Amino acid sequence: MEQAEIRDVIHAIILAATSPVTYDKLVEVLSDVDNNHIKTALNQLLKTNYPIQQLVKIAGGYRFQIKQEFAPWIAKATGEQNKREKVTRVMLETLAIIAYKQPITRGEIETIRGGNLHATILEQLEERNWIKIIGYGGVSKRAGLYGTTKEFLVYFGLNSVHELPAIEELEALLM
Repeated sequence: MEQAEIRDVIHAIILAATSPVTYDKLVEVLSDVDNNHIKTALNQLLKTNYPIQQLVKIAGGYRFQIKQEFAPWIAKATGEQNKREKVTRVMLETLAIIAYKQPITRGEIETIRGGNLHATILEQLEERNWIKIIGYGGVSKRAGLYGTTKEFLVYFGLNSVHELPAIEELEALLM
């Protein structure tokens, strides 16, 4: 298979996928293609300037998404601006604590926040599939340890939690 054909096949696979496609998945699907050719094709696709879409690396994989400049029109056309559920300040604070301190127990979250955390906050974050219990620990070794999910990364446009801004940067914004 020639390089241009490899690039087109990868383009089609990623475009048709409903979730980000990992490099390992591409290697699996294109098992008869040298890995260097796959890497070259991915780099070509990442560098290509498409008029309305772009290839992004997100949540450990690759996906095509509409460029941000078209978001207002897409939202109007699909009614998304009215469908988005509100994220409360408490939910956002809790999510940030989990993202930065994971794995973390509810008790530890409450200590950082300086108050009780209503169970519905964690439930709402779990319903959105942004967090989940990834283990058990704490003093009793029975407390749920919360961590973020792949859906959290996708929703916030991150490849990993290491792409979150440094806490010092956030503190500077609040001052």
